[in-house]
Amino acid sequence: MMLFKMSGCKSVKHWHFLQRAELKRWFPRLCSYSSLIRWFGQLDDFMEGFARSKLVANETNATYAVDSTKINPHHLKNNCKTLGSLASIGFSHDCKWWGFTLHVVCDLQWRVANFEMTPGKTHDLKPVERGLLDGLRGLCWADSGYVKQNPAQELRSKGLVFRAKPTKAVDVEHERFMHYHAKAYRQRQVVEGVFSQLKGTFGLIQHTARSERSVCAHVFAALAARACAQTELAEAKNRA
Repeated sequence: MMLFKMSGCKSVKHWHFLQRAELKRWFPRLCSYSSLIRWFGQLDDFMEGFARSKLVANETNATYAVDSTKINPHHLKNNCKTLGSLASIGFSHDCKWWGFTLHVVCDLQWRVANFEMTPGKTHDLKPVERGLLDGLRGLCWADSGYVKQNPAQELRSKGLVFRAKPTKAVDVEHERFMHYHAKAYRQRQVVEGVFSQLKGTFGLIQHTARSERSVCAHVFAALAARACAQTELAEAKNRA
């Protein structure tokens, strides 16, 4: 699974066909493609634990960014019924989708500090209220989807300053926020970069997944593969 995510291939079948000779050298008892697909769909718990073991350690007075992205393994008109127990229809400013939502917190070094996967209809604030940011100290930037006073006050009491960009409907607060925090707010773009890497390089969204466990396994494997790649890059720089 990790080799597949780091390969950059979008199709497991295509990757398995091209790399079979090399995989047979590494794994002499390599299973068939059908067995491999079945096992990939059973790795969700293991991959989640492995990805969480790669989370960055909490630091004092660090700066973080939080955001969410849609995980739509199937087109809305062809939604897979096997995902119905957990997947749901989600809505965003530009579209609606059938699937899940991945919530990610990262620091300014593009390292993931925490993550949570929820049904598509889950509001962005729900994971924050459930403890997505617990244990973090410093400052966290968020977009307009996280505007609410109660979580901000609770997080401040725990040592985290939570600043969400006000909506344009509230003209006075939005103008004041952009006047004082416009330059610093651009730091939130790091989480967009993390999502771009996960989708473009590590195959975050697997369109051939046929069960909710398989979708979760691919999402967590993408997070783990990215963390491992970051560690290898940092070690290579230290050696150089």
